[in-house]
Amino acid sequence: WQLFLWLLVSANLGVFMGALSRRMILNDLTLPWPSGQAGLGVMKTLTDPSANESTKRRRDVLTVSTAVAGFLTFLKDGLGVITPIVGKASLGMMFGIELAGIGLGMFLPLAVGLSGLLGVWFISTFGDTVGQLVALNGTKPEAWSVCRTLINEGTPTEFLTANCGDAAKYLSAPSHFKFVVQWLMWPATAMMIAAALTSVVVPLLRNALSNNRKQTAEQQTTLADEHVPAWWIWGGICVCVGLLVWLQDAWFNMPWKQVALAVAIQPVLIVAGLRVLSITGQGPVSLMANATQFLFGLVWPAHIQQNLNAAHISADPQASSENVVAAFWIARRLGGRFSTLVVVQLLVIPIAALLLPITFNLLEHSYGIGLNPGQLSAPTGLKI
Repeated sequence: WQLFLWLLVSANLGVFMGALSRRMILNDLTLPWPSGQAGLGVMKTLTDPSANESTKRRRDVLTVSTAVAGFLTFLKDGLGVITPIVGKASLGMMFGIELAGIGLGMFLPLAVGLSGLLGVWFISTFGDTVGQLVALNGTKPEAWSVCRTLINEGTPTEFLTANCGDAAKYLSAPSHFKFVVQWLMWPATAMMIAAALTSVVVPLLRNALSNNRKQTAEQQTTLADEHVPAWWIWGGICVCVGLLVWLQDAWFNMPWKQVALAVAIQPVLIVAGLRVLSITGQGPVSLMANATQFLFGLVWPAHIQQNLNAAHISADPQASSENVVAAFWIARRLGGRFSTLVVVQLLVIPIAALLLPITFNLLEHSYGIGLNPGQLSAPTGLKI
């Protein structure tokens, strides 16, 4: 029940913060929203009141493709009949058929896909070298050359164990994925912090310096009732923050100043995360948690437990804000009331908060959490 209550409060905070920053994101017409376009296309196909022959064909294609994708997914994930192709075993890199990913990729800008391919090539080419350098962290300068030679040879000696950082763990590990993630997370976190500041500062400066404040015709045209009472938003934020302060102090001995800092930076991070979601179709929940950890660590570097709690305060609001703002984007084009979507989101969150600990216990009991063969690697947990 404690995990349920913790998730409930922090996720509700994200709904209200997402509603608070909705116009800054929705009024930017340059954002493609691939996931929103996918949902919009499905809804239009299934609910078109003036269904013609073309609409019926689209419905048939949607029905057949959904059935085929579901069947293939069952064969792959349920029965293990379709196995992934091992790209590089030492890094845990595999390639497999993801039909949902293929469909979503049709809505993505080409630059996003190319950057993903570039990242795959970089990890495949330099991943083992990066993992070795991370494993040698803490090695004394006079032992560096010897340690590099030993780890390249794959020779677990007493000298390597005593003088070469985590090199012995690196050589004995079945996968070097953990070491690569520990290095890659820092450039990614720095980029997200810079993106968060840019996403907030640039629109503010542009609006302040612009003489023409008229909205475009497309911005003015909306089928939704976008009013969300301000007292809902601010009242919800105040209640959630108050409960978080109490819960963090009662359960984790986290002072209110630390909770206040973790909450205060969330509006900036949420705006940045929503922009990433609207461009790539994937929300950077874990990276925003890392960004919170980084900023938190600058102020309180020795508070490890509180740092982990601050990451959680960031992750849940980020995820729930992505859901509600994406629903706003679709409602602008199909119709509906933003206030109703906020209420629906608040009603759904308790169900998810109840199911999450149950599902986690089932997964941990069935597979285990770790880097051993057959276990769930939980890369987000490794980064945090």
